Amino acid sequence: MSDYDIKQEKLYHLLKSGIGSGIYPAGSRLPNEVDMAENFGVARGTLRVTLKRLEAEDFLIRLRSKGTFVAEKKKQKKILIIYDNKTGMENPAHYIISGVEHMAGLNGIKTEHFFKDYLLSLNEDEARKCVRSADISGIVSMITVFHGDEKILKLLKSLEVPIVTTHTAQRKDWEITGFPTLTYEEKNAFRSGVEYLKSKGHQRIATIHMHDSTGGLLPSRGFSSDSYLEFLEEIGLDTDERLVRYIPYDKEANKQVTAEFAGMAQPPSAIMCYSDFFALYVYESLKDMKLRIPEDIAVMGFCGYPGDALLNPPLSTIDLQYFETGRIALKVLEESEQWHGKNAVAVPPLIPVPFILRERASTMLKRIESEIMHELTMGIKEPVKRGFIMKKLQFFTITELLVVIAIFSILMAMLLPALNNVRKMAKGGQCMSSLKQIGYACISYADDNKGYMQSNADCNYNYLFNRFQENQGTTFPEYLQIPRIYDRFGAKEKEAPPIAICPEGGRDGTTGVSTFKSTPNFSYSFRASSAGPYTPPMEPLHMIRNADTRLMQADIWGSIDGGTAGGWSLKDRANFAVRHLNKANISFIDGHVESRFANAIPLNWTNSYDIGDFYRTRSFYSTTVW
Repeated sequence: MSDYDIKQEKLYHLLKSGIGSGIYPAGSRLPNEVDMAENFGVARGTLRVTLKRLEAEDFLIRLRSKGTFVAEKKKQKKILIIYDNKTGMENPAHYIISGVEHMAGLNGIKTEHFFKDYLLSLNEDEARKCVRSADISGIVSMITVFHGDEKILKLLKSLEVPIVTTHTAQRKDWEITGFPTLTYEEKNAFRSGVEYLKSKGHQRIATIHMHDSTGGLLPSRGFSSDSYLEFLEEIGLDTDERLVRYIPYDKEANKQVTAEFAGMAQPPSAIMCYSDFFALYVYESLKDMKLRIPEDIAVMGFCGYPGDALLNPPLSTIDLQYFETGRIALKVLEESEQWHGKNAVAVPPLIPVPFILRERASTMLKRIESEIMHELTMGIKEPVKRGFIMKKLQFFTITELLVVIAIFSILMAMLLPALNNVRKMAKGGQCMSSLKQIGYACISYADDNKGYMQSNADCNYNYLFNRFQENQGTTFPEYLQIPRIYDRFGAKEKEAPPIAICPEGGRDGTTGVSTFKSTPNFSYSFRASSAGPYTPPMEPLHMIRNADTRLMQADIWGSIDGGTAGGWSLKDRANFAVRHLNKANISFIDGHVESRFANAIPLNWTNSYDIGDFYRTRSFYSTTVW
């Protein structure tokens, strides 16, 4: 079912339920389609299809130009639920009824309850009159296991209304009664529970069956006592008869048999219970004996009691789907015109309700004893390590080993160049990021200082590392949020900050920048010049024309001009560090950064700036605080 169908079905039931419960009274006008679609969170198309469906079922009246109105209430259907009220919480009827009533509420049907004993107190005429006076349109019966001559069956047949029988393991109920019947595959379901325990590694599985009130060994869950042992043998489980017990549904009987299982010289590793309600007593007994579930013994239930998931630990079970059984029963009853009465066109259906194996914590752990014994009997003597069997080692032949090595070598030869290029691209990106941060710091400094960069005279030399000195009285490092690193006139040295070093370069004077003895190495520099100090330009930095094409800083290899300091010049392109896939990273006065081949880098006065071109001297503005 698509999301569209799910939304449409949900909206249909919401509106139908609202009409049935009086939220939308008969004769009232529904809100306009735009508001309704918004309130219910659906598209108008979905709403229109749903309204049309309700109109076809006579729940709504749609008048052109006037709106949509709730139709006058139809005569509300009523159904009767008949069940035995003598039994307690173990009676499936209690849980099936909730499914019937849920479905009835969605369809606007009223339910009435009728006890089996009360029906048995009436004769056929009285029962028929009672049903007619209550205007009952159908019956869901929880009475099962018929032989054909029961008074209750005769009374049900005399009522002359459609009847659906629920939750029986006997096909003959359908054959005897002629009523639509919901069945469950009791034998296959119980068998699945035992086979599941076997799949979890259990070899000795105890089983608690129920006998009748006289102690007779009636077939339990579809098995006779002999056929059950045959089944255990068939699937390879221990057939010790002491592991299969037939007891009444009684707390003390369960406690006694559970204690006997636990006291065996070789106790079972799991207990398969007749029902979840037997399992509840087993839980209590094991707790009294301080045995852990499932570490010491696993417990498996049968039937699907709704409270199983709330136990500690939650109980694994074969769920017979009681709630779903009730929903299906009402759906079959609503289609009674097909199989009931003179105009019936179909045979009353026999409907098997599927069971579901619900695995929970009570059986979650796997037992490996049988695996260990199997390995030992096969002659393997290796030890068990951390709960698992150490398998025989399978060795490679020399040919296979050489083939694997050759394939691995080819793959490495193919992958390493690509991986190396990826690494270089990543480092190139990091280098560009550093250049961009330094460029933006220059622009920010200029913005705060009347459009001009830091004084060249204060720097004493024209190169980037001087911008980081301590004794020059500058504040430029603050724009990069780094400390000043170097006292040029002192003996101390500091390592250059990471932002000043290209990740592909080094700090050893060969791949980084050669500097004075006590100067840290840098990778980035302005254009080198032997002139200075300089006079200020006519225009501040932010007014320089073509700032996006004028080169400011570059990633360089090393020193030039006699090795006094790092930089690049207009003489040649040799000092540009073409180390990022044969490209060099350069920044421009407007702050953007590019990666170019060396021959694409401009080397002329109009396309680059010596720092003297746009850095004012301190003497020019003697009152400026730099």
